[in-house]
Amino acid sequence: MTFYEPLGLLIVYGGRNDNLFESTGTICLNDLRVLNLEMLTWTTVLSFGNAPTMPRSCHAATLLGSALVIFGGTNFFEYCPSEVKMVELSKEITYFSLFFRPNCY
Repeated sequence: MTFYEPLGLLIVYGGRNDNLFESTGTICLNDLRVLNLEMLTWTTVLSFGNAPTMPRSCHAATLLGSALVIFGGTNFFEYCPSEVKMVELSKEITYFSLFFRPNCY
């Protein structure tokens, strides 16, 4: 969970929901959600580009300049690959314009 101050957004990537196991076979999530702290509304973000393909929890996420950096984690069955994923953020961000950069090794 990361706070994006320029727009007053709380950004959540991935995570864990134990109630999903029976229906999906995993408990980990691979979605990007944004809480607008001014309006207190949640939005699921559609992303494009080189997004992480493996659902994950127990990962690290932080801001580096105007990018959300995601690293590591586990997908319940195994550790996620040692790769860094970055989501571009900007002051012109819309809920449908997040872009994952290529892998950074």
